[in-house]
Amino acid sequence: MTPLSSALPRLTRSDSFLLILLTFDNSGKVVKVRTATPGEKFTVDYKETGYRANKVAGYIGQFGGDQAIYRIKGTNNWLYSMGVKVAKDIPSHYYDYEHFSIIQFIKETDAYNEDGTKIDLKGQKIRKQSGQY
Repeated sequence: MTPLSSALPRLTRSDSFLLILLTFDNSGKVVKVRTATPGEKFTVDYKETGYRANKVAGYIGQFGGDQAIYRIKGTNNWLYSMGVKVAKDIPSHYYDYEHFSIIQFIKETDAYNEDGTKIDLKGQKIRKQSGQY
C-alpha cells in the first residue's frame, strides 16, 4: 500500500482517551504493542473501517459508532480513531469490501457448479434477494 499523498496526516493523542498502539497477529487477533504518551504525535498512511476496526473497538471497549483504525506509517501498528485528534483526514478503506466478495441477486437466477454446469434445483431458481451475501 502506498501513501495517498505526499502530505500525510498527523495524529495526536487526545488527553481524554487512553491510546493504545495495536497490531494483529497471524490469526487476526488484536495484540497490544504499547500505550501512547499524552500529546504523542504519529504520521499515518492508511485509514481502515469495518471488521478489523470493530475488533479493535471490542478489544479496547470503546464503540463510537463509526470505528476506524489508522496505520502508523512504516509499521504494522495501528491506532484507534477515538483516541486521536486528526490534523487532516484521509479516505477510509472498508476492510470487508476489500477482503471478501459480496453478491446480491437482483433477479431470479439459475445455479451453476464450479465447472459451469447448471445445477438442477427441481424447477426452482435462486430467488431475488433484498440483502447481500
